[in-house]
Amino acid sequence: MVWVRAVARTTIAVVIVVALIAFSAGFIAKPPSTVTVRETIPITNIQTVTQTLLTERTVVQTQVRTIPTTITETAMIVNTVTSTVYTTTTRVETIRQVETVVRTSTVTMVSTIVSTVTQTLGLPEGATPLPFTGRTVFALISTGFNFNGSSGGGLIIYIPAGWGVEIIYTNNHAVPHSIAIVRNNTATPQSSDIGSDGTVIASQPEQYTSGITQGSMVRLALNSIPEGVYWIACGVPGHAQAGMWIIMVSSSKVTIPYVIAAQPSGTGYPYSNYSYITTLLIFIALLALIPIATTTILRSKGG
Repeated sequence: MVWVRAVARTTIAVVIVVALIAFSAGFIAKPPSTVTVRETIPITNIQTVTQTLLTERTVVQTQVRTIPTTITETAMIVNTVTSTVYTTTTRVETIRQVETVVRTSTVTMVSTIVSTVTQTLGLPEGATPLPFTGRTVFALISTGFNFNGSSGGGLIIYIPAGWGVEIIYTNNHAVPHSIAIVRNNTATPQSSDIGSDGTVIASQPEQYTSGITQGSMVRLALNSIPEGVYWIACGVPGHAQAGMWIIMVSSSKVTIPYVIAAQPSGTGYPYSNYSYITTLLIFIALLALIPIATTTILRSKGG
């Protein structure tokens, strides 16, 4: 049994020595605490990446080459648009010139036609024929503080005696106005009420002193106007006296109705028979006063 114990002791000693040697060797050759392991890229993946990079480079090169072409195309487009704008401007200017020529030619043509018609009809120089149907004359009259821009008897409408008139009257003024045809007794309006200067034979509105408002339109018509001189006047108190009146002459000497600016010599027709009667009465009164005045003077000297 002694030898068994000796073997056991020896074995234990050997194990202890081997353990100490192993521990010492492990301590000396201790590996690092963190070990980084790099993944190995397979050869096939490297080829794919390389091909991808080459493809991307080709795409970038193509895009870079395309930029100058795009810039050139853009410049061409800009030039084309500029040229189109210039051409359009030129065409617009040409159209304007043509329009001016056409307008001028039209005005000249109309003036020539009016002049020819006037001469053919035997109308006075500067006269404009008025439209008519049968024995009715038509006129469009609008007002500011005038009639078609004329006032104070500055416009004369001539119609054949016994003919009628139809007037479309529009008030374009902020102040109410009326239109009336007056068989006047005086050469010019003398009072604020036109009815005091003659006889109002027609008016719109019928109560001529009231007038119509701005933008309103009325129709004034008479079937037959006897020979004589008339006013076309505003009946609102004071307006005719301030100049809102023009003249209408109904005459057997007129065969074609027309309108003309008033001449310095006047209408050539008496305003009313009443003016003759008044003048005659004044003349008779003066004749009667002369002998009375003479007798009075002689008596005073004789006394």
